[in-house]
Amino acid sequence: MADKAIVERIYGGADGVSRLIAISREAEEAERNGQPRMIVAASANDSTALMYQIPYYTEPTRGLIPQYDNKFNLASWEPWLTYDSVATGDRLDKPTLIVHSEAAAVPQGTHAFLARLHGDASEIWLDGVTQFDFYDNPQHVTRATDAAAAHFERINKGS
Repeated sequence: MADKAIVERIYGGADGVSRLIAISREAEEAERNGQPRMIVAASANDSTALMYQIPYYTEPTRGLIPQYDNKFNLASWEPWLTYDSVATGDRLDKPTLIVHSEAAAVPQGTHAFLARLHGDASEIWLDGVTQFDFYDNPQHVTRATDAAAAHFERINKGS
C-alpha cells in the first residue's frame, strides 16, 4: 500500500521518482518498437540487478526459483510508482480484513489505507512478521489464512 509521499520516501524523493518515470517512458517507447527493455530482477552477484543482494529474492529455494524468469521490465516503473493504492480505501465498500505486521513492507501505507475505510473493516497485526514470512513461513501463512477464512465465514453468515 503506497501513495505519492510513501513512494517518494522509498525511491529517492521527487527527483528519484521522476528519473524512474523517465526510464519507464523510454522503455515503453522501445517496447512499442518491439524492443522491450528488461533487466535482471534479482541477483546476489550482479550489482545492476533491481534487487541486488536482497534476501529472499536472491535465494534459489525461495524467491529465485527456477520457474521465475528473473526479469524486470523497465516500462513497468511508471504504473507502479503512480498507482495510489492508499486512496482506494475511499471507494471500498465491502467488508475488509487486513493482516499485516509493522515488520513487513510499508506498514505506514497500510495504516493510511485503513484510516480511509468507511465500512466494515478488521485488522490483525502480527508481531515481528516480515514480508517474506507472509510468503512462505507456514506458521504465519496459517495465521493469515485462518484469519481470512474466519473473515469470510463471518461475512457469509451475515448475508
